Amino acid sequence: IFTIAKGKKVQSFTIGRLNKFKTSTITIYEPFVKKRQTFTVIPIKTFFTLVGISANDKVSTIALNDYVYNSTAKKFLDANTYVAIKRNGLDIPYDQGGPIRLVYADNSSWAKSLDSWNWSLEKIVVK
Repeated sequence: IFTIAKGKKVQSFTIGRLNKFKTSTITIYEPFVKKRQTFTVIPIKTFFTLVGISANDKVSTIALNDYVYNSTAKKFLDANTYVAIKRNGLDIPYDQGGPIRLVYADNSSWAKSLDSWNWSLEKIVVK
């Protein structure tokens, strides 16, 4: 359901594989639905490390609907970006931004920057 790539280094993930990662739970104000929600998350840094993405790499996050958000890896890291794999302990439905998506804690510099909240995340690639 999700791929991350830098050049020839590519990692693909199923829900089962994602569920094996160390996760944490955060409760945040979700700006699209305008209410507090709890997400099970994995720091984006975990995925960057798997394929060797470094701070100066230009990264694109791409959704299933082809929505693209571009920035440097450093900015994603500085914003404490998380990959959300569950909402309220349950899989996130496709029609509600699932099965995975990017989220930000309330104190993140990108918490109110709606462009970076990539829903239905399909892949992250270095450009």
